[in-house]
Amino acid sequence: MIKEKHLFMQGLEVKELQSLIKNTVENLLKDFKKELSQPKAVDELLTPKETCSLLKIDSSTLWRWVRDGIIPQYSIKHQRYYKKNEVLNCLAPLNNPRTVNYEPFKNVA
Repeated sequence: MIKEKHLFMQGLEVKELQSLIKNTVENLLKDFKKELSQPKAVDELLTPKETCSLLKIDSSTLWRWVRDGIIPQYSIKHQRYYKKNEVLNCLAPLNNPRTVNYEPFKNVA
């Protein structure tokens, strides 16, 4: 066991080191609690018409992309909605037009 009175670490006494560690942990916990208490950003929900307008596509194209699992769809009492950030994440980069960025949404019911 280490005796507290005689331990120095780069000029720090044990009490100072303990105090630094304690303060650091307390600050990290405060930041963590603050982050947890902040409300999460809610995804903006789009109607089919708004989604088509955003993507500049026809409603039949939207229906086909939903059917093929490209864009996930949600419903509330038979009304369809799409999360804006998920719709935008489905877009493929132009530098590789064969790349499709919709794998996470495959087999979503």
